[in-house]
Amino acid sequence: MEQIRIAVLTPYDKVLAFLDNTVPSAMHYFDETLHTYLKGSSYTFEFTTLTAHDDAAFLVEGNKLSFTRKNKGYYLTIMNVEKGGDTTTVTAYGLCLELTNEYVDAYKAPRTMSFAEYVNAYGFEKSFVIGKNEVSDKRITHEWTGSDTVLSRLYSIANVFDAELEFVTQLNDDYSLKNFVLNIYRAHSDSIQGMGSDKRSTILRYPNDVYGIIKTSDITELYTAIRPTGTNGLQLNSISGRVVNDSNGNVLYKVNGNNILAPQARDRFPSTLLTNNSNDMYAVQIWSYETENVETLYGQALAQLKKNCVPKVTYDVDAYIDADIGDTFTIEDAEYNPTLYLEARITEQEICFTDSEKCKTIFDNFEEKQSQISSALISEMNKMIELKKVYEGSIVSSNGVLFKTDSDSTQLTAIVKNDGVDITSKYSIIWYKDDEQISTSQTITVNASDFTEKAVYRFKAMSGEILKASAEVTVMRLQDGQNGTSAYVHIAYANSSDGRVDFSLADSNRKFIGQYSDSKQYGSEDPTKYRWSAIKGEDGQSFVSAEEQFYYSTSQTELVGGEWFVGNVVYQSDKFLWKRWKCTYANPSEIKYTKAIFDNTWNEIDAKIGEIHTQVSVANTQSKEAVDKAAQAQTTASKANQLANTANTQSSEAKQLAQEANTSTGNAQKQIDAIKGDINDSKQQIQDAVDKANANAGEIATVKETYATKVDLTTESKSIHADVTTEIEEKVGELSTTVSQNYASKSDLTSIEGSLNTKIQQNTDSIITQASSIEKLQSDTTQAQLDITEATKKATQAQSTASQAITNAQSAQSLADEAKQKADSAQLNLDNANKELADAKANLESVTGRVDATESEITKAQTRLTNAETAVQKAQSDATTAQDNATTAINNAKTAQEVADDAKAKAEQAQKDLAELTNKVTSNTTAIEQNAKAITLQATKITETGNKIDNLQIGGKNLILESDTERTNSYYLTGRYYLSENLRKGEKYTIQLWGNLGEKKESFGLWLQQGVIGLGIVLKKGNNYGTLTFTCPNVASLTVLNSIDIYALEPSVTASSTITKIKLELGNKATDWTPAPEDLENDLHNNYYSKTQTDAQIKVSADKISQSVSEVNKVATSANSKIDNLQIGGRNLAKWTSDGANWQKTSFDKDTRTFTLENTKATEEFIGLFNKTGLSPGNTYVLSAYIWSNGNVSSCDMVVYNSQISVVKTIYINKTQLTNSPQRFELLFTIPSSSTGWDAATIRFDNNGTISEGTTAILYVKDIKLELGNKATDWTPAPEDQEQYVDNKIAASEKTTEESYTTLINQTAKEINQLVQSVKTTADSNSTSIATISTNLQITSDGLSATKTAIKTLNDAVNGTISKEEMRKYIRWNGDDLELGNSVQPFKCKLSNTELAFYQNSDKVAWISNKELNVLRAIIAESIGCGAFRFVDEGDLGFSLI
Repeated sequence: MEQIRIAVLTPYDKVLAFLDNTVPSAMHYFDETLHTYLKGSSYTFEFTTLTAHDDAAFLVEGNKLSFTRKNKGYYLTIMNVEKGGDTTTVTAYGLCLELTNEYVDAYKAPRTMSFAEYVNAYGFEKSFVIGKNEVSDKRITHEWTGSDTVLSRLYSIANVFDAELEFVTQLNDDYSLKNFVLNIYRAHSDSIQGMGSDKRSTILRYPNDVYGIIKTSDITELYTAIRPTGTNGLQLNSISGRVVNDSNGNVLYKVNGNNILAPQARDRFPSTLLTNNSNDMYAVQIWSYETENVETLYGQALAQLKKNCVPKVTYDVDAYIDADIGDTFTIEDAEYNPTLYLEARITEQEICFTDSEKCKTIFDNFEEKQSQISSALISEMNKMIELKKVYEGSIVSSNGVLFKTDSDSTQLTAIVKNDGVDITSKYSIIWYKDDEQISTSQTITVNASDFTEKAVYRFKAMSGEILKASAEVTVMRLQDGQNGTSAYVHIAYANSSDGRVDFSLADSNRKFIGQYSDSKQYGSEDPTKYRWSAIKGEDGQSFVSAEEQFYYSTSQTELVGGEWFVGNVVYQSDKFLWKRWKCTYANPSEIKYTKAIFDNTWNEIDAKIGEIHTQVSVANTQSKEAVDKAAQAQTTASKANQLANTANTQSSEAKQLAQEANTSTGNAQKQIDAIKGDINDSKQQIQDAVDKANANAGEIATVKETYATKVDLTTESKSIHADVTTEIEEKVGELSTTVSQNYASKSDLTSIEGSLNTKIQQNTDSIITQASSIEKLQSDTTQAQLDITEATKKATQAQSTASQAITNAQSAQSLADEAKQKADSAQLNLDNANKELADAKANLESVTGRVDATESEITKAQTRLTNAETAVQKAQSDATTAQDNATTAINNAKTAQEVADDAKAKAEQAQKDLAELTNKVTSNTTAIEQNAKAITLQATKITETGNKIDNLQIGGKNLILESDTERTNSYYLTGRYYLSENLRKGEKYTIQLWGNLGEKKESFGLWLQQGVIGLGIVLKKGNNYGTLTFTCPNVASLTVLNSIDIYALEPSVTASSTITKIKLELGNKATDWTPAPEDLENDLHNNYYSKTQTDAQIKVSADKISQSVSEVNKVATSANSKIDNLQIGGRNLAKWTSDGANWQKTSFDKDTRTFTLENTKATEEFIGLFNKTGLSPGNTYVLSAYIWSNGNVSSCDMVVYNSQISVVKTIYINKTQLTNSPQRFELLFTIPSSSTGWDAATIRFDNNGTISEGTTAILYVKDIKLELGNKATDWTPAPEDQEQYVDNKIAASEKTTEESYTTLINQTAKEINQLVQSVKTTADSNSTSIATISTNLQITSDGLSATKTAIKTLNDAVNGTISKEEMRKYIRWNGDDLELGNSVQPFKCKLSNTELAFYQNSDKVAWISNKELNVLRAIIAESIGCGAFRFVDEGDLGFSLI
């Protein structure tokens, strides 16, 4: 029994409790199983504990388990907890199995890569570190299509590299995780151990070490030929004729056309149903493999064929071995005949710490080892055993063995099996009824009328006079009419004729066999029920001894001219040797002889000597050819070295010219630096102007736009305006808050533009003047261009020369390799000749006669062998020298190639530097002269945003609804937040959180899937603000995408924590908090009528801003020469992108804002047309959208053109770029100043057709945005769409209210009519009550008047007499639910499609949903009812049950 101490930890590695059976007060475990696996050395752990223990509360999903066993660390995640009754059962997975939660996409290696490089390319190295790497020298190019889990992809890489993986967990002393190491081993084979240790010298014997072995052979999936296909239809025709021989020179595998055939396997397992000439009785498997290399295809296909052209043999070994995963042992079972020897590897272990009887070892990779006994003797012994062997007999009934009527009958069929194979047809069948012979057919018919109560039917299977099998069955008639049941034949074994000695149901190694049949499935252990007979003959005869005998015959086909004898054999030149065995038996005594066998040993001596002479001749020829090839290789290598030297000289000249060009470019750059100095002087002037502006800025306020604008400034412009921004930002605030709450828009500030345009236009001339110094630089680049051109030419020549050198060197290498191959082949022939010579000598030693003649021939063969060996040694020496020279030539050529490439790169870099310098001079001049209008526009925008031009980003879109509603909770879950749109898997998001943690709480954590998937810590103890950037997991288990959860850790601590506000936005940059656009809709309603008053305040503040900033603009103009094409976007100019209206030829999903275009033809179609007035010539715009497909789209286009169909720009997106997940594409374009027709600009998206005619190609497009500037920003709807959305919501709310009121009016009128009719009926039937009725009618009339007044009031509300403001005060529709109650009072209720909820302020205190009433806190005044029972308060804290 092992005593393992197991730690329970939080997801953040802090110990919560221990499972320890040695400590009485600790939590104990039992029924535990540690299951370890060979693949990836993964493991699982399952155990049971008592639920009542206090620490059992820590056994929750997501927590960790950690322990050490035999110096190996185990670190697991709790995946499943099952509580039932008094116990809790826990299942945990090892760390490497967590790699199944993350997915990776398709990947194609750009070059040959190592295992570690593949790991780095996928980014796996962030999950673990690589330790031992036995395949670090391998480089392979491979491609994976489709997505897969991280763990599956790692196993796939290992398979490609013929490797196996081991994950090793390293723990700290406090049980926390220290490291996760990946070891990579060469895959296990006959010569390579792989994981684990080679312990084949340790023999595990049955029954001491193993409890039993079952061997199973199967040819269900066997085939004898394979027809492989590679990438793009690659086949093996180019290597047709290739042959693989076995050790005897017989063809084992051969390539025939595009098939690999296994002739020997075909001969053993012919395809008897396929006998035409096209397949020659081969069973062909069609197989494909992704590779473009014919050798790789051949190697992989041959490996598949080798595995499947032989029977699959499996073994089930029952044992437990205290060893490591991967260890290899030898297993021996002497109960098999002959003794079975297996080599097997441990692939699984099931380990129970507290009960070793439950432990089990699972073996695999079995390899059966051959017995060392003579095959001839084994064959003869098997034949003798076969004669005496008794097989298993059974009887099959077609209709049971129990009959109820005279008309019932059944058919009994005799079956004889050998190891499960039906061999009945080999023997004669004799049937007996009550020991009287009745038939010799395999099947007999038994009628109920053939016997009165019961009868015993028995058969014998005979081979001549020898019994091979038997079985019997009792057939009975029943009086109760029951249907017949199935019959079962049962077999047992024993060492006595009555079955009482060594009785066994399984072990057949006994002297006697017993049989009986009944309707029960399992046999009895009572020996008296069986009918016993001797296994080895009917009298139990046994084998005693065997003696080998010999015969000299004058023929090799029959026994002629000699006699059998025992003793030494002497060689005779004119005789042929035959052998046989004499076998002696006892009980009773008997002698038998095996069949005589011809021995060909003498005749082989002459044949071997002849073979020696042939092989020596071949070796001499190959040696000469090897010497010639080596000489050719030497010459070619010498030429390659000369070319490499020439390439080096050309590369040096090219480098010199490139250096001179760089010097010229550097001089020009110095002049640019001098101009930048002027900019620094301008910064001081700006600072002075800022100080002056601040003196007058007491009432300055800035306008914060409703829809955020992102500004993209160059680095130089950012630095120039940074100081201005800092000073002005300190003065803004009051008006910004007011306007953001009261429906302000940046378009309201355009009145400032006129005054600023005049000021900026006056400064344009001074900007152009500054450009004159830049124009001077253009002439300095001429000489640099000439130097670069010459350098490029020489570098190209050097590359060509080096390439030729490599070609020659490789040719030399090929010749040298061929020479070495022929020399090695010659050596192989010599080795074979030497072996034949040794065999001939060995055979000669065992015979007499013909000694002189035979020894003379052997001596001559020895002399020829010695001479040939000298020639082969010279050929091998020359070939080796040629290989060395070729290798040196290749290295020199590669070095020359690298030097030439470097020279070419330097020349190209010089050309690039010069081009950049020229472009810089040109762009500065052009921008200064032609972009005055653009500068004016940018300055205006700077004024509009309070000069905040230093990378101003007023927040991305907040995806969290009600993000500023304060959440306070003492539970583990502090708040669940719902999102305005679903999270997108694989996208990066940033979350910010403002709040405070309760006492002893450590941090706020972010979780998805309602608390299942943790993503990390957002805010830690001691801070009131935190942020976290994360990637939304791309896993199938993530299905809840419309909400996130914030938990206050530790979970076991109860303390109040508060979240004041929160923001979630797309991307990896956190921006200032802003509400979700959806939350602003109510503000737009409530503040719609305050816009007029706000306009006046904006006008006054804007005039003050204009006056104060004008002084700044006087000196800022000199710095604007460095603002190249500053573009500020943000506002979406494309309408209807949120509802899909007015787009042609498309379907649209409003929930995801996704357009869908289907095409089944190989011709293009476009998604839709969009017309928008106001695009201005001379401006720059950017069009962006997320685009993806279903995999069948050949390509697509993004197009923009004017009303004359004059295309400005098109982006062509090919099939490779289109994936099955959204990707953002951008189209940047500038409208020419002279262009017209842009008052109706058109956006178009084309689906260019399907990749295969008839296949549906689906193109998806979402979040289309067109904006001014050169920087694409996050999608937002066009302001017109947002306004229309609000109006639609108001109209829908009004319509719903009107319909409700109309229904109420109609219902009231109906009730009044019913009352009047009732009164009339009563008056007619009872005239005596008229006076009373009259009085009642008067009362009713008064009620009708009041009702009419109420109806008028309702009509007034419907007709608009009651204001919308009053209506919205009590009834509001926010898009998802209807809210009732005074908007300024704390009590309200909300009705949605899923629940009716009651609120006090922002807290939901009660709700009805899913047939349940939920109340947070309730006070029951009198009693509680439950079905037929009630709980009643009797006072004094007492309750009674009624």
